[in-house]
Amino acid sequence: MNPADPDPPSLTRSPSVRRPSGGGGRWGLVVGHTRRAVVLAGLSGGWLMTFLAFGVEAEATRNPALDALGLGRSLLASAGVSVGLGVCAVALNDVLDRRQDRALGRGGAEEDRPVAAGRVSPQAATAAAVAGLLVAVLAAGTLGPTSFRLAVLVGAGVLFYNLMGRFVPAIGVVTQALLFALAMAIPNPHASFAWPSLLAMTHVVAVGVMRHRWEDRRPRLGAAGAGARRGGRRSAGRRGAGVAPGGNS
Repeated sequence: MNPADPDPPSLTRSPSVRRPSGGGGRWGLVVGHTRRAVVLAGLSGGWLMTFLAFGVEAEATRNPALDALGLGRSLLASAGVSVGLGVCAVALNDVLDRRQDRALGRGGAEEDRPVAAGRVSPQAATAAAVAGLLVAVLAAGTLGPTSFRLAVLVGAGVLFYNLMGRFVPAIGVVTQALLFALAMAIPNPHASFAWPSLLAMTHVVAVGVMRHRWEDRRPRLGAAGAGARRGGRRSAGRRGAGVAPGGNS
C-alpha cells in the first residue's frame, strides 16, 4: 500500500476482504492459510530428532517412550507436537496482528493472512490456536513427562513472544531461535547430541536478522544502542563547545 495514496484500500471496498464463511470452510481456511512453511519447518525438525533417536542415539540415553511407541507412532506423536505448536503460534500471531496487517495491506491470498483478509474470524483463529496447543501438549504427553513439560514451556514461550518479545527485535529473534530448538528437543529430550538444535538456532537467528534488515523493519536491530551512542557524541560536542546538554546557545 502506497502511503501517499489519498484513497487507500479499506476493508469495505477491498475485493480480497470477505466476511468469514461458516462451519467447515472457516476451519479449512484456518488450517490451509497458516503459513505452511512455519509448520513444515517445525515438523521436519521434530522428525529429524526422532529419526536420529532411533538411528544413532544410544539406547541408554534414548527416550524410553520412543521405544515403547515404536518408530511409526513416535513420528505421529512428534508430528502432533510440531504441527500443533506451529498452528498455535501462527494463528495467535494472525489474531494479534490483524489490525496492523490490514493497515499494511497484508490481506491478499498470497500473504497467508486469513484473519486480516476477513476469510477467518478472530474467534475461529483463536480457537485454532487453543486447539493446536492442546494437541501439541497431549501428543507430547505420550512421549513422557519431560517432553510434556517442554511442550508446555514452548507454549508459554509462544505466548511471551507474541505478547511481548517480538516488539524488541533482538529479544524476538533470540526467542524464536530458542523456541525452535526446544521444540526440536521434545521427542528425545535427553539426547546425547545437540548439534541439530544448535544448527537450527543459528539458522533462525541468521534468517531473522537478515529479514529484519532486508525489509527495513522498525525498530532496527541495535537502534537503542546506536541512539545512545549518537546522543553521547552530541552531548560531548556540546560540552566541548561550552553548551550544556538541553541548554540554549
